[in-house]
Amino acid sequence: MRRSFLALTVCLLALFSAQITLACTRVIWVAGDGQVFVGRTQDWTERALSAFRVYPRGLDRVGSVAESPHKWTSKYGSLVVTGYDIGTHEGVDIEVLPEDPS
Repeated sequence: MRRSFLALTVCLLALFSAQITLACTRVIWVAGDGQVFVGRTQDWTERALSAFRVYPRGLDRVGSVAESPHKWTSKYGSLVVTGYDIGTHEGVDIEVLPEDPS
């Protein structure tokens, strides 16, 4: 009984003394054949107005800095998630997606 009470006390102290954090969690798994799988949570405290977007290959792009922005043409198409409708925060090249998902 005394041991259970001590364990409960330690758990409650740990619970109530822990700082509240708002962090994202990332999990990376490398499969035996070399494929890398990544999963991540995004713990926003507000709505990021996320939207999925598909961009074709060959799209002319311009960086967002005001002076002398970097310019390039995309080599691959991409499927991305944008935040606040101003920038990409997650995405994947379409080249890595299967052509027939069935």
